[in-house]
Amino acid sequence: TVWGRHLAEDLKCDLVILTNSARLWPHTVRRLEQMGFDPKWFRGVATSGDVTNRVLQLGPGAHDEELLPRDHPLWADLSLPAGEQGRNRRCLHLLWREHDKENGIDLEALGIDVTEDPHMADFVLVHWFDSLALEDGTLRPVSREEISAMLAECAKRELPMLVANPDIVAHKGDKLLPMPGSLAVEYAELGCPAEKIHLLGKPSPVVYNLAKTKFLSHLSKEEIIAVGDSLEHDIQGACGWRVDSAFITTGIHCDDLQGEECSIPEDAWCDPQELERLCREHNADPTICAEVFGLYDSRDER
Repeated sequence: TVWGRHLAEDLKCDLVILTNSARLWPHTVRRLEQMGFDPKWFRGVATSGDVTNRVLQLGPGAHDEELLPRDHPLWADLSLPAGEQGRNRRCLHLLWREHDKENGIDLEALGIDVTEDPHMADFVLVHWFDSLALEDGTLRPVSREEISAMLAECAKRELPMLVANPDIVAHKGDKLLPMPGSLAVEYAELGCPAEKIHLLGKPSPVVYNLAKTKFLSHLSKEEIIAVGDSLEHDIQGACGWRVDSAFITTGIHCDDLQGEECSIPEDAWCDPQELERLCREHNADPTICAEVFGLYDSRDER
């Protein structure tokens, strides 16, 4: 919390949180408060759940050029098939068992029906992966095996997939747990074309565009730096959006990067050869690397 207060109040930096949470931004704000951060330090929060909600608020055939160009495949994938205009869109919705409309998404209010039949769906919507939304408004627990079988049927039809949390793994304690983005990887392996799989958070530019439009319209990209510990999401996303980035080496890649302390790149605590390999693997080129994200004290002689 010290660095947050210093950056916001003393240095007058505009701090914006970009998170691949499938929930809407108020949920993240509450979590920040629980962690000891004052929400006033942040100019705003943009979540992949916010992107998902904004995208699905648009009617079939509509587009939002503040998020993605008019010719982006997402807009066509959210249109209804020719000759079927006038009906509600239908989606196969995977989500979490504690899903609530306040923090997640209210598809009924958006005029989108749910179906558990892959042959009736227009697209697949992934918020989480322990439950399936049913037509009567209830949820049914599903196993990963059941999900794989449904995705195989959806892939045969090349149904578009919208992923409200593109993270593939996440830390929980000292463990790495699978996340909804792992279903996007599986869906591609089942043969669905890459252009039909839409990641609505990092590394896609869509969440960066949302944050820029809502909170940072007064800044140029040259005045923005993205900070994160995921090469695949935070750093690759920043590179694709063409802003500087700071890679924190002691996050989810820590186990890969443990080794003798090095100074290449600057301040990185890692094995430099492994860092270079991981960056190539994830098509990521961080501007700088650091062991932690915090305040630098010139008196520190480590």
